[in-house]
Amino acid sequence: MNSVFKLTPQERSELEDLQNIYSIIRTLDALESEFARGKVKGDEYQDLCTQYIQQFDTTVENLENFPGLETFVAMYNLTQCKNAVKRLKEKSAGYVGGKIGKDQAVNAFRLGTQVVNLTDYIDLDEVSVEEILPRIRDIQNLMRATSSITKEDSVVSKINNWVDILKEKSATDSLDKEENELRSAVERNMQ
Repeated sequence: MNSVFKLTPQERSELEDLQNIYSIIRTLDALESEFARGKVKGDEYQDLCTQYIQQFDTTVENLENFPGLETFVAMYNLTQCKNAVKRLKEKSAGYVGGKIGKDQAVNAFRLGTQVVNLTDYIDLDEVSVEEILPRIRDIQNLMRATSSITKEDSVVSKINNWVDILKEKSATDSLDKEENELRSAVERNMQ
């Protein structure tokens, strides 16, 4: 006995919206990884990230019974897409270049916040490269956007050096012995 399962137009539309949400999360996470590796430039990343966040928000608004981001991620086995989930929750890209760079007070505040968050994050056990590199890149990009910090500043070279070191590692590598050195370098140079 062959039975055919047919969806109503509304059910089909909801299924397509759920598929779109799944695709947006996967694509946004891939974008985050490529940006962290330096394969996507800041302005391009900013534009794409903003576009994906807007698409996500619009699609979720069209759904009557969206279970929520965390539930959706768990239901569809997307727990590895932590960076995408972070961006969707924050509703902003991690790049803070050109557009925000003119407001030095905002940059100084954000830079201080990101440094504190980074050092707190490093205190966690078994921090992997894929978890820490985007955070250091955020600091690197914010420093570039802050005119009072020049390329010659020692903190810039230290952060650039750490980005280069971490880019060479596997995403799943942990920061063991280097962890304390990174924390010390960040705290010492950001004071």
